[in-house]
Amino acid sequence: MQTHVIIVAAGRGSRAGGDIPKQWQILRGKPVLAHTLAAFAGWPVTLVIHPDDRARAEALFPGLPLVLGGATRSDSVRAA
Repeated sequence: MQTHVIIVAAGRGSRAGGDIPKQWQILRGKPVLAHTLAAFAGWPVTLVIHPDDRARAEALFPGLPLVLGGATRSDSVRAA
C-alpha cells in the first residue's frame, strides 16, 4: 500500500485577513503553503488549489501535480 498526500489549499482564507489568501501569505520568507509542502518532502503530493491560483502555484511549485478545487472543501477533496 502506498500513501499519497493531498493538500487542500483552494480556500480563500478571508478570516486571516490580508490582500491574498493565507496559504500564499509570506511566513519566514516563503509562502505558508511552502512550509506545508516541506513537511511532506519525499512523499507523493497532490495540491488542490483555487482556479485563480493556478499560475502562482505552477510558478512556485513546478512539476507538482495540481487539481482545481470545487465550490466547497468536500468538492475539492473529491476532485483530488
